[in-house]
Amino acid sequence: MIHAVRNVNPTTFEVRPVQRTAHTTNNVINRNTLTYLVKFTNDMNDRTIYAYPKGYTTTDGIVDFGLSRSNYQYSEITFQQNCAGANVYQGLICLKPAGFWYYEICEVYFANGITITWEEEPFDCIAEMYAPFDFTGDLDVWDEEGPNPETYGGVLGVIVEEGKLQVKEVPTEVTYIQYEEPATNNYIYNGE
Repeated sequence: MIHAVRNVNPTTFEVRPVQRTAHTTNNVINRNTLTYLVKFTNDMNDRTIYAYPKGYTTTDGIVDFGLSRSNYQYSEITFQQNCAGANVYQGLICLKPAGFWYYEICEVYFANGITITWEEEPFDCIAEMYAPFDFTGDLDVWDEEGPNPETYGGVLGVIVEEGKLQVKEVPTEVTYIQYEEPATNNYIYNGE
């Protein structure tokens, strides 16, 4: 079971997805072509959200500890919690309500790379029309702008890990005001 606290950023999970992917170069995981799509389902109300990991410091929000199949230990995946602007492609999630969530991690493979050069500019393929937005593998309809998603779009792979996530609320801080003794007597007299 992994743990998170609502509205604490960044939210980083330590996961150990099964490294069975055929999408390796010389048996080494290539993070420019392989990322994860994570599905979260709340146990209480069956609310489902999807998100690609995104971090403050890394492009795709994934830090691997060991990149080859022989020395791989685990990965840290990072999301940002933002209930006002949740976005599957930006890694913005809203883990509301607190409680238990079931999570599934699925591989998404980009044959030509997650970040490509298009019209001499870097182009991030984890975006609408290029990356699957759920576990059906469907892409949004291409609006004829940007590179062709048939060539540069991501392909949904296998589910590599599943488990439970416990989300806790941030404890509320209790403040007290010290009672000050009045300068005069504070007596109540009966009927006088």
